[in-house]
Amino acid sequence: LTRHPAGVFVLTSPAEIEEADVVGHDDVVLAVKLLRSQFRYTVIDTARTFTGASLAAFEQADRVLLVTDLSVPSIRAAKRTIDLLSRANVSPPRVELVVTEARPGGVSVEAVAHALGKQPIALLPRDEAAATTAMNEGVLLTDGPNELATAIGLLAARIAGIEVQQKRR
Repeated sequence: LTRHPAGVFVLTSPAEIEEADVVGHDDVVLAVKLLRSQFRYTVIDTARTFTGASLAAFEQADRVLLVTDLSVPSIRAAKRTIDLLSRANVSPPRVELVVTEARPGGVSVEAVAHALGKQPIALLPRDEAAATTAMNEGVLLTDGPNELATAIGLLAARIAGIEVQQKRR
């Protein structure tokens, strides 16, 4: 584990891509159990592809946050993911929907909820400048005030069961 200056610990993916192939289902189950014994919250960010390891993470999860945007291809992928998780015995109530806002002309949030049979628990605004800076410069998204960081903070508080008073503008 690597400790980040913000106080969180990170278990990164293997340094070499081919090393990831040796991480199997049982390895992930063991890692999740060990992490849960040491930390109050364990967050797993899986790859976009499904492997035995990622399915093990989903099986162990109390909650699965499925992120989609407001485009037809993304909604179709989300539907296929929900179906796969159901076949992998991840109960539908454990799968929760998070929607990122797309550019104008996309599918409505209501249409997404209807297509996926789930209401989103959060709508995250698109802030490409803040997200790009955080990714490319290795800085925290919260280093500068932005709506995306605020929305993610509110989502995290909701998941953790922490009541947050929103400031009035």
